[in-house]
Amino acid sequence: MSVSLLFWLGLLLPGYVVVRLVSPEDLKSGLMGTIGLSYLAVFGVLTPVSVVCYLFHLPVGVLSGTCVLIFGVAVVQIARRRWWLDLGKLLIAGLSVELLIVVVDLAMGSRVGSYLAGDAWVHVARIRFLVDHGFSNYEPFVAAKHFFPIYHTNLVHALHASCVRLTGVDFLSEWFISLVWAKLVIAAGCYYMGWCIFERRWAAWAVALFVVGRMAPVAFVGYPNKLAPLWLLPLMIGFVVQACRSPLGWRPALKLAVGSLVLAQTHGMYAVIAGLVLGPYLACVFLIRLTRRRADRWRLGACVAALFVAAPFVLIAHYKARPPSESMSPRIAKRFVHFENGWVMVKLKNPVSLELGALGALCCLAGARRRQAGVLAVSTATAALIMYVPPICTAAITASGVASTLLVYRMGCLITLGSSGLLVGGVVFLLEPAVRSRWLRALMSVCVVLLGGQLSSPKAPHDWSSYYQAAVSHSRREGWLASLHAQRTFFQRHIPAGATVLTDDRSEMWLVMCHDCYVILGGGRTPGVTDRPQRSRDKKTILAPDTPWDVRCEFLRKYDVNLFLVSQRKLDSIKWTQGHVRAYWKGPGYLLLSLATD
Repeated sequence: MSVSLLFWLGLLLPGYVVVRLVSPEDLKSGLMGTIGLSYLAVFGVLTPVSVVCYLFHLPVGVLSGTCVLIFGVAVVQIARRRWWLDLGKLLIAGLSVELLIVVVDLAMGSRVGSYLAGDAWVHVARIRFLVDHGFSNYEPFVAAKHFFPIYHTNLVHALHASCVRLTGVDFLSEWFISLVWAKLVIAAGCYYMGWCIFERRWAAWAVALFVVGRMAPVAFVGYPNKLAPLWLLPLMIGFVVQACRSPLGWRPALKLAVGSLVLAQTHGMYAVIAGLVLGPYLACVFLIRLTRRRADRWRLGACVAALFVAAPFVLIAHYKARPPSESMSPRIAKRFVHFENGWVMVKLKNPVSLELGALGALCCLAGARRRQAGVLAVSTATAALIMYVPPICTAAITASGVASTLLVYRMGCLITLGSSGLLVGGVVFLLEPAVRSRWLRALMSVCVVLLGGQLSSPKAPHDWSSYYQAAVSHSRREGWLASLHAQRTFFQRHIPAGATVLTDDRSEMWLVMCHDCYVILGGGRTPGVTDRPQRSRDKKTILAPDTPWDVRCEFLRKYDVNLFLVSQRKLDSIKWTQGHVRAYWKGPGYLLLSLATD
């Protein structure tokens, strides 16, 4: 299983070569900053290959072969130019107590493993679908070919599938251990943001360690909707800080364009958020330089345009998605406060983060890096205004439609980045001249992790106590993974590949994650299924106990279904199958029935 980590570590080398050739000054950020930027660079290099693979439905081996090719080219370049000496120096210079803390978190993450329930069903099912069928943008849950709008042309899913192909590790184990890579890039992305703002490594480490302390217990940070705000969005903020320097070269525009493209191929919603919170700031700086006729004004204009190069990905997702409902779904509505006059605002669950961000902004205003910190401060303030000021929140949702409610809610990631970058980074930056002792700095770095831990989730299983227990009792997590492997073997033995299976609500997403088959509906996570309402009604009719058998058979034949998977908790509700079962097989916690539908 750990072999798959070699794939993710191997992507660092071609990324490092690109950074060394295109933006060598970024190597000054140190080991962690180089790691975050190198992964973005290699994702940018692989973008055109991935897009072509999705467009022409090519096999996963094409992207896998490209990964091998660029790795080989990188090794040759590093050996020919003797850059391995600089790589060694970069690694040695990065050795510190702060790096040790990150490594300990990575080691704990390798024992805990990525989450394998909830939304993970969607991501792992998508990876499994790519491995089994090659590249496409189809929904993995239903047999009919429906466009998969949210994660269409997703580069993260594609690389997971390539890793499975190259290493021979099964997709469940690969996803499980990939938590280590996700934790690494998140720490690296936040570090790079801190470096761009403060240009001090200790301050950058403080920003990264605060996020490590806060997010370490979360076992689903490998989701694209976590990688986008915690790895890529901090990089984008750092690029905007660089773009506001004067004189300005062309490199920030290139980095913003690549970052925007990769962000859209990870989670398009966060490409929109980046444009909303970073675009106005950059546009204002551009207008100021334009009116003053500064020599680099058009380069800054190119930076503004670079934020929106990902627009085609976002527009495709918007227009291909199922038409949204006219009201908030109950799942989204409970995250908002609803006033009698019709106003709404996001529920303020953790006011401490907002207060820390405001306090951090004041600290940064007292420092020499107030202009650089202003990028993050303005972005955080913009997100806070949209989320927590009822008239503005209501106007934003009204103007863009109910479909934007989740986007408004997800802007909360800026509050997390603001509290880490502004408060922790700002305070450490102010204290750095007075704190010269390495041991005292190391002690303060540990305190930063503890502070971040105080703001982590207090609820199991995403709290520090549960995280520690899961890391210690590694066998329990391995046992869960082993049970999934056993279930997958059972499904492969009894369910033909490509078959559509009738399931209860507890089983459908989990079944498709484990095996190459389809279901009628696919839970609530299939926004691309345009006939979802009809499928929902048909499934209810099939499962209703009073539906006549001949009517039930018509619907079963409509979806070409003759297998029924039901959990043991729902056995009392399937009395209608009596007299219509050809064969059955028992699995741990569920029953698979072969129905006589002809």
